[in-house]
Amino acid sequence: MAVAAAPAAASSVGPDPSSSSVAHRRRLTDVERPDADGCGRHRGVRALFSVRRSYGKRASSVVDQAWVRNAVASLLGLLVLVGLLGSHRAVGGGDGDGGRLLRRVDGEALGWREENLTALARRSPDTPIPKIWTMPASEGYSKCIERPRNHRRTNNATAGYIMVDANGGLNQMRMGISDMVAVAKLMNATLVIPTLDHRSFWTDPSDFEDIFDVEHFKKTLENDIVIVDSLPPAYRRSKLYMRAPSSWSRASYYRAFTRTLKKVKVVRFTHTDSRIVNNGLAPHIQQLRCRTNYEALKFKKEIEDLGNTLVDRLRNGSNHYIALHLRYEKDMLSFTGCSHNLTRQEAEELREMRLKVRHWKEKEINSKERRLQGGCPMTPREAALFLKAMGYPSTTNIYIVAVQGHRRFEGFRTTINPDRQKLVELIDKLDEGTITWNDFQSKVKTHHENRLGGPYQRLSGQSPRQEEHFYANPLPGCLCKKTQRI
Repeated sequence: MAVAAAPAAASSVGPDPSSSSVAHRRRLTDVERPDADGCGRHRGVRALFSVRRSYGKRASSVVDQAWVRNAVASLLGLLVLVGLLGSHRAVGGGDGDGGRLLRRVDGEALGWREENLTALARRSPDTPIPKIWTMPASEGYSKCIERPRNHRRTNNATAGYIMVDANGGLNQMRMGISDMVAVAKLMNATLVIPTLDHRSFWTDPSDFEDIFDVEHFKKTLENDIVIVDSLPPAYRRSKLYMRAPSSWSRASYYRAFTRTLKKVKVVRFTHTDSRIVNNGLAPHIQQLRCRTNYEALKFKKEIEDLGNTLVDRLRNGSNHYIALHLRYEKDMLSFTGCSHNLTRQEAEELREMRLKVRHWKEKEINSKERRLQGGCPMTPREAALFLKAMGYPSTTNIYIVAVQGHRRFEGFRTTINPDRQKLVELIDKLDEGTITWNDFQSKVKTHHENRLGGPYQRLSGQSPRQEEHFYANPLPGCLCKKTQRI
């Protein structure tokens, strides 16, 4: 989970709001109704599975109803978060120092009341901004992705054409496309406008031109690589050489692959996720990755306009809201093997889903062990406890969003990356009654003092899989001080 406070204008793509609201109304009663099984599990979690079961008799249920599940999951996650932020009460001695936290969500707090959606605490211009909303110090760092003169493209000579099938969710595809632009540069290849994944969990039928501004993409990168809309007619009927590049490959891998490209003329890369290393690339290649991800891949105008409208409504005159990347989605729970607070039936459904996805290599996972290691996404309740402990007011608007590293790149805006392993430890102690709410709150704040989005160096790990992702923290590579600029 990542939390971004008071972000700049954002863009988003989502389902038809009228459709999602209908799905939400069908499940709202489940959230408000007290749990009947006595296990203390919220109906909001169970709603993730109820839609799947109601369509379970259809062979194409996962495909046809994916957007319904995502809409319900996002809406219910947001509702549970807002409700929990305002409804947790300390019980015990009654002297205000906090006892064990009572886990309950008032149905009234989750209703679609006007004040829940629009009532934010108004602040006069002279009132100081609470520390929780202030931006961390940049320490003199700013983006530095200018194209070096000696790496400008000077002609249209090419070793061949690269076709790219971007895979994963939108954020994964975006990063994969950025990597493939860098690969095209390394191989001196012409890049065909990428195709997007239509077969993953979301089954989104959108194409590249439906989401991104194609002309802006080509114009921004015209001095780096050659980009074309489609293959020349002479190659369209040829049998394509298809390959999934090795994960976390170094520049030498792609330079060596250039020999194959020159021979076959057209190569189709079938996967783009994590196909190039985070570290150890030449500075101009790292800068090209950032230039693509943060500047060239611009949403279409209608999507940008919708994003700006949503941001204006979220700010509602206060200029503050929370953008929350919860990651509590059915496919993520299945992939990570996390079933905390789920029933046996729900956990088994996740396991069956994991077994059916062939490219998910890890099949048998100890959920309890994975959670204690910090490897599970936070549940809506855990996220609410964290936000409340950090000091965010219960009137704060929350927007469910994906995080792509823009916030560091654009000037180190407050972005909290929770330490899930530590939080799980503290939340379990809170639930066991071994620490009070005040102790919990103090420990959470202290432990996250240096996790608020300020600059720090991305380090190489023992293996690429264990490293911090390049786009999550493009320092070094795309952020530098004035004295470090090329």
